[in-house]
Amino acid sequence: MIENCTRTVQELYHKCLSKEFQSNSVKKTPNQCLKDVEQYLEDFQVRYLKNKALNYDYAIPVIFRDELVFNTQTEMNAYCKCQLSIAFKWFKNVLSELRKDQTRITTKRLSLYKDYIIDFLHDVSFFIEYYEQKSNPDFKFLNGGKSYGQETVCIYKNAINSYWGTALDQNNLDHKGNLSASSYFLRQSLELKFRRILGVNDVIDSKGNSAKIRHEYFPGLFKKT
Repeated sequence: MIENCTRTVQELYHKCLSKEFQSNSVKKTPNQCLKDVEQYLEDFQVRYLKNKALNYDYAIPVIFRDELVFNTQTEMNAYCKCQLSIAFKWFKNVLSELRKDQTRITTKRLSLYKDYIIDFLHDVSFFIEYYEQKSNPDFKFLNGGKSYGQETVCIYKNAINSYWGTALDQNNLDHKGNLSASSYFLRQSLELKFRRILGVNDVIDSKGNSAKIRHEYFPGLFKKT
C-alpha cells in the first residue's frame, strides 16, 4: 500500500516533467496517472476527512492564523484537515479545467498544467503524511521537496518584467513569479474597483500627496457609509 501510493504519485510527477527528465519507466498514459492519483486522494478523503462539506467561514480563520503554534492535537488536526480540504477542492477544479473538451489527456495537454500539479503534490505531501504515518510510520507520499522561499531581488525583477509585460501585452513572469505577484495584482485590482465605485481618482493626504492606502481602507470606508 505504501509503495503503491508513492509509485503512483511519482509516476504523475515524472509525467509532468519535461521530456528530458521524464522517467522511461513510466509506461502509463498521462490520463491514467491522473486517475490513479485522483483515486488515492478520494480514498484518503473518505478515510481521514470523512467527505465533510468544506465550510469556508470555519476554514479561513483556522488556516490564516497569526502564529503557527498549536496548543493541542485537536488544533493541529483541524489545521491539517482545512488545508487538505481546500487543496483537494482546488485540485478537482484543475482537473475539470484540464479535461474540458478533451477525450483523452495528452502529454502536451498535461504540460500546460504541470507547474500547478507539481506544486500541489509538494504542498499536500506534509499533510497527507501527517495522517498516513499515524498507522504507517514508513509512509512516504512524495520523494523530494521544493523551495518555498524567494529572494527580494527576484520579486523586484518580476515587478520590472510585469511592468514591461503590460506594455507588450504578454506575461513575462515564471510560475513562481506569478504566484508571488498574484496577491499584489489582486489587491491593486480591488483598490481600482473600489475607487471606481466611489468615483474617486486619487486619495491625498493633508500635504496634497498621494496617500498610502492600507488594504483594509476601502472595505472599512464602505462599512462606515
